[in-house]
Amino acid sequence: IALLTLLAVGGTAYRNLQTLTAQNRAVVHTIEVLQNNERLFNRIIDTAGMARGYALTGADDLVERFESTSAQIDFEFESLRSLTSANPVQQQRLNELAPLIARRQVAARQVISLRQSNAPDREARIADTVLRGVKIMDEMRILSKAVENEERRLLQAREAAVAAASAFAASTLLLGTG
Repeated sequence: IALLTLLAVGGTAYRNLQTLTAQNRAVVHTIEVLQNNERLFNRIIDTAGMARGYALTGADDLVERFESTSAQIDFEFESLRSLTSANPVQQQRLNELAPLIARRQVAARQVISLRQSNAPDREARIADTVLRGVKIMDEMRILSKAVENEERRLLQAREAAVAAASAFAASTLLLGTG
């Protein structure tokens, strides 16, 4: 009987450990999605600021930094899409976000191009383009916040699952060895 009890406790503990490990992975995954979403949005904000900064100052290094950061936006977006591939709600949000990102980047590039041009009305056109970019950014902010809120909801549920799995594992070990 002692051997059977030991085997039962050991098997249950092993299964509990597997469950706890899977739950911990889910928590880590959710944190990765949250971090990636934040990095993506920050990069978009950065490129908008660099374009406006270039429009104001003409500092060429801002254009170089804009190009580098723009490439990172594509990477961050594809990473976010990959990380959320199992979540159709998040995928739909990203489907809505993708054209907004493209439009925002086009607006930023237009600001840079206008600054480089000799058009007589370039300041007015820059101002119009910046305002258009701000409106796009507002739409993006709503979607990015929705992604964040969904992930925070998932994180809360997953952390509760980890706590429950931990408690069950601890009680199994205590009951089995006591």
